[in-house]
Amino acid sequence: MSEPNFDHLTLVTMPEAATLATHLGHELAIGQWGKDGKVWNLAITCETCQEIVLDYDVIPDPQPDPQPEPDLTEFEKGIADLLDDNQPGDE
Repeated sequence: MSEPNFDHLTLVTMPEAATLATHLGHELAIGQWGKDGKVWNLAITCETCQEIVLDYDVIPDPQPDPQPEPDLTEFEKGIADLLDDNQPGDE
């Protein structure tokens, strides 16, 4: 899977630290879930207690893939040509 972007995650909060403290000395594991090479979720699980300790949804990269410009229809091309021909200063 691709490397997830963790820029939006903050450090562990006090309630999360308290949750982790209840599992001191236990066997912990980190799992990741996703599809098509993208990580959607990360979780810390306690193998001793068989429970999810902390769970994070990984937010996709906020920069979407650039979309190609759609082709102009013939009508739109005609309008664009008219606008280009009628620029201020053209006499």
